[in-house]
Amino acid sequence: MTTLRSLIWLPLLFIFSISVPAKGHEHEKDFPEKDIDFNEIKFTQLWGFSSCLQYKDGFHENQICRYEDQPSIFTVHGIWPTATGTSGPNFCHKIKFDESIIEPIESQLNRYWYEISVTRNPKEFWSHEWVKHGSCAMVLPEFSSELLYFEAGLDWRKKYDLYSVLKENGIIPQSEGKGYLAVELIDAFRKGLGVTPYIQCFHRTNGDVHLLAVEICVDRNLRPIDCSTHDTRHMDLDSVLPCPHDHQILYQDNVPLVKQEL
Repeated sequence: MTTLRSLIWLPLLFIFSISVPAKGHEHEKDFPEKDIDFNEIKFTQLWGFSSCLQYKDGFHENQICRYEDQPSIFTVHGIWPTATGTSGPNFCHKIKFDESIIEPIESQLNRYWYEISVTRNPKEFWSHEWVKHGSCAMVLPEFSSELLYFEAGLDWRKKYDLYSVLKENGIIPQSEGKGYLAVELIDAFRKGLGVTPYIQCFHRTNGDVHLLAVEICVDRNLRPIDCSTHDTRHMDLDSVLPCPHDHQILYQDNVPLVKQEL
């Protein structure tokens, strides 16, 4: 059985560069057809307060983040088919992103599957997720169209209600003060979800460590499973690392103890 420490010291995830670079148009690119081999799907949610810290502490300190000066929520980052021990598959089929297809749910996506910068067009982010990851997920009937793929993310956010899971186990956002140990967070998620997720933290230069992302894994039948400890997703941000087991992890909000929207 995988030890708790190994679940906490998890490999880096390639997940946190939320704003897709403006250059190029992924939704218009042609990608070669390829074999699609994956055995799990990773569903990642980000905590808004920490997301904004990570975004602004990086290269966007003068830009306005979605959750500045308002209550945070957990929001969707992506649904990623994954072969254990790899960072993919990605870009599996030649597809295009069509914003008109998701118009019926676009207002919900703007709230719960967001572009973190208020000045950028969210279409670029949604296009990136659909073309890179949706093109592989679409081999399953539950994600076989652009609309189904994005609807699934919204539905799963409600199903895997991370804020409520933490609150029911005595873990609530704070405006300041001490945080929680990784073992407390992992135990709360395991009790509420029935499986063990990955957690990732944002490490600030002042030494603070913030809960940033929670990744829930499901198999190809969409049944929740313990997330694999063999992950090779990497990124270039040294500040986004596994959550340390011996450090207080901050779970903060601009407006603590508010009723969260589901």
